[in-house]
Amino acid sequence: MEDAVKAGKLRSIGVANFEQPDIDSLLGGCTVRPVVNQLLVHISNTPHELITYSEEKGMKV
Repeated sequence: MEDAVKAGKLRSIGVANFEQPDIDSLLGGCTVRPVVNQLLVHISNTPHELITYSEEKGMKV
């Protein structure tokens, strides 16, 4: 995916359902940071801490 961004074939990278350890692992070795973390969020499942953490790392939720 990073090669596709660098080649201009993609504008950005996103991930889905990444938890904090997954985010840390990814950011520790990537050269193109993901801009989105797509999460399952609804009235009975709102992971506030994960949303905040994702946003602190520069990812929209």
